[in-house]
Order: sequence, then structure tokens, then C-alpha cells
Amino acid sequence: MFSIKTYKLYGLSETANNGEFREYYNKVLNQEVTAYVSVVNLAEVYYVLCRKLGRMKAEKIVKDVIKSGYYEIVGVKPRILKYTSECKCKYSISLADCSAIGTAKFLSAKALFRREKELIGVNEVVEFIN
Repeated sequence: MFSIKTYKLYGLSETANNGEFREYYNKVLNQEVTAYVSVVNLAEVYYVLCRKLGRMKAEKIVKDVIKSGYYEIVGVKPRILKYTSECKCKYSISLADCSAIGTAKFLSAKALFRREKELIGVNEVVEFIN
């Protein structure tokens, strides 16, 4: 099981074709693993898509993601809030990134990220894909 960062959720099928994320994508599609997405990360997907594609298209895509059954949507729980806040206090990374990390920590899972300079040194529950 793993928690997916916004980039991975948005680009899951896009990156599957180039092999960067194929292994995880196939496991999600084959229901071999459970992929978790925090509501904060889902909100980030929505607003990024809204800016790029417009509100109606963004809404449709997010609804399709939710209805697909491939992802477990995780709400904000007190411990996730605590872990997310502690991450944000400790690291200069986005709140959405910390939400993925806090959710993963709560679930005893890994948070999947593309290796980016902002995340260097964040070793808690992070797994880099690339």
C-alpha cells in the first residue's frame, strides 16, 4: 500500500507509458496494492486541472478518479493532521507533499514521489520513483 502525491495521481497513466511508474500503475490496475490519496492531494489535483483545463473538465476527471475504485480517498483525521503539520514544520515543502507524507505515516505505508531537490533529505516514509 502507498500514498500517492498529486503529481503521481495526475500523471499515473501518463507516466505508465514511459516506464517511470509502470510497475506501480500495473499493481494499482490489477488491484495488487491499495493506493491511498488524501483529500488535500485530491483538492490539489482538482485546482491544477481546473487552471489547465477548466472547471468542468477538472470536475469530471476528479469524479472519475473517485468512482474508478482504484484509489482509497483518505479524509483528514487528527493523527494525519498532526503528522502533516509536523512535516510542514520540519521541512520547507508544500502542504500537499506533507499531506501525502502524513497520510502514508498514518497508514504505515510509503509516499511515492518523483525525486525533486525540495525533497532531498526527507527520508521518513518517502519512496522516490525515478
